Amino acid sequence: MAKMDFGIGLGAELRFDEVAAHARVADESGFSHVTFVDQSNVSREVNGMMTIAALNTRRIQIGHGLCDSLMYHPAVIGNFVASLRELTGGRVFVGLGAGDPFAGKAITRPVGLDAQRETVKFLKKFTAGEDAELWGSTWHSEWIRNTQWAGRPIEVFMGPLGPKSLQMAGEVADQIFVFGAGEPEIMKWNMEQIETGALRVGRDPSEIKVWARTEVYVTRSKEEARHEVSSYAASCANGLARSIFNRDTPEGRDLYQRLERKQPGIVDEFKRIRENFNPYMHESIHAPHAEFATQRVIDFINLSGPVEDIDERIYDLQQIGVHGISCVQYAIIDQQSNMREIANTIMPQFR
Repeated sequence: MAKMDFGIGLGAELRFDEVAAHARVADESGFSHVTFVDQSNVSREVNGMMTIAALNTRRIQIGHGLCDSLMYHPAVIGNFVASLRELTGGRVFVGLGAGDPFAGKAITRPVGLDAQRETVKFLKKFTAGEDAELWGSTWHSEWIRNTQWAGRPIEVFMGPLGPKSLQMAGEVADQIFVFGAGEPEIMKWNMEQIETGALRVGRDPSEIKVWARTEVYVTRSKEEARHEVSSYAASCANGLARSIFNRDTPEGRDLYQRLERKQPGIVDEFKRIRENFNPYMHESIHAPHAEFATQRVIDFINLSGPVEDIDERIYDLQQIGVHGISCVQYAIIDQQSNMREIANTIMPQFR
């Protein structure tokens, strides 16, 4: 099997006093990145978690998973990651998303795809010490301009869901997180949207690294994994229902038809989860909406169960052109053991 990269995503219920130990395990296990959640109404403070991780690791890349530029001004995001880059010798990236109202909003600014596109372009120029346009004003960082990092932008990862946001990410993002690792049809559709955006601005789509963002949990059987993987599957199903199937777009209708041919009724299962979704518990093992995640929904989103089954799904993703697997640990009880299990049993097959 050809090489695949593996990263780690740590979630909303991670305590501040757990960050150092979890980050060290991810680093020592050979994962290429570790991300931390930015949801001020739900999780601990993301910049603090990233700093703790930076001080307790030696090799791993550290980023947001994802940061909301309605909570932090883009200049604050840029200044923080540039400062952390100085501390780590370059082991940092920006993870940028659109955010959700329940996660908290602190500033008022333009919203929508154009605003996200402008934010990404701003961050790349600002973190390189260059003049950067944002909302009609010009900014630059004097201290970055006078360091070794001048002219070197920090990479921006994005986590889009809907077709227009996927296409926009294809225009401007360096790397992209996508959802639906267990169903090749939606992964193909994700890649098609990214390619559309990339080609629209003259980018080579093959140069954009696409990650399958999924909960990976090694157990003897899928039934044994269900309690710890159903919450994340439900969260993603809710996001798909909200961002794709709750809107009438040509791309959404195309995906609906493709999924219905392969898995009749799966979209209705997503919508049922959305109707019963509690956003404040979207990464919790105790989430009540997890009960509405059927095994089919779990297998659509996650990679869980025996090693052989997980390897087969990863191989399918590899054939589609996915660069790596970003293994979220959001509702796993013993996250450190699971990280080590992934490193010992799955990663060696793709080195």
